[in-house]
Amino acid sequence: MLLNLIGNAIKHNDKGEQGLVEVLCENCDGHYLFGIRDNGPGIDAQHHERVFQMYQRVGDSSVEGSGMGLAIVKKQIERQGGSIRLDSNVGDGVTFNFVWPVNSV
Repeated sequence: MLLNLIGNAIKHNDKGEQGLVEVLCENCDGHYLFGIRDNGPGIDAQHHERVFQMYQRVGDSSVEGSGMGLAIVKKQIERQGGSIRLDSNVGDGVTFNFVWPVNSV
């Protein structure tokens, strides 16, 4: 999951050498709170739910991908009792936040 989210942040970043990816983690009340943040092109709010659906892609069509990664990540997280969401606006990068139960590690 982390590898997929970090890989997407790198792959879809349009800032070249100024590209930034941050991975944050904090232990909070029996859960890990993860955040993967980038300074890429962002995702329009109308596509926030769509990116988690199988075979759905948004953004630059020249970037290789199947449209399955985020759907699989969401399913894996939810299967362990966690949740995932994204925060983004066009031009402001993307932050994927997810909750992972400590007892699932």
